[in-house]
Amino acid sequence: MRGLSGWALASLLLLGACGFHPMMGDSGADSVVAGALAKVEVAEIKDRTGQKLRNLLIDRFYHDHRPTAPEYRLEVVLEAAEQLVAIEKDATTSRAQWSATATYRLVHIATGKVVIKGVSRSVPGYNVNNYQWASFISQESALDRGVEFVSDEIKTRVALYFARDPDHRLAVPAPVP
Repeated sequence: MRGLSGWALASLLLLGACGFHPMMGDSGADSVVAGALAKVEVAEIKDRTGQKLRNLLIDRFYHDHRPTAPEYRLEVVLEAAEQLVAIEKDATTSRAQWSATATYRLVHIATGKVVIKGVSRSVPGYNVNNYQWASFISQESALDRGVEFVSDEIKTRVALYFARDPDHRLAVPAPVP
């Protein structure tokens, strides 16, 4: 057990030596990323599932309050579809899955330039039960898990953009002399 503790300590020291640091936090560059995320307006997303995704993104981007003068706008198009994946001999379904696909782009508001864009996808599965209420709860839980995964991935990718480019050089054109 003592050898395992030594390896864990050595691993932590090596991580620090290679320049690893968390993207989100309260000190230095970490607070720059959190501050940059707080300047992103999350645009409306259609449908009930889109509203869930937007609320999750808002919770992940803003610690205190929404921005009054946002510098960026996050635009997301969400498509969710259900697929039956396990059909029994008696033609009943025993397993299904949701496919939640979010196409997103981060737009610098002042210039209209798209600074990052991407697609995030999650395909959580669930069991279909003979009891309607149990199937409904299982279905909603799967969709919620999928939307939560997509929101985490979008937030991570946007945070990574700000961490890699803390001065936001890619979004704002260079001043003309």
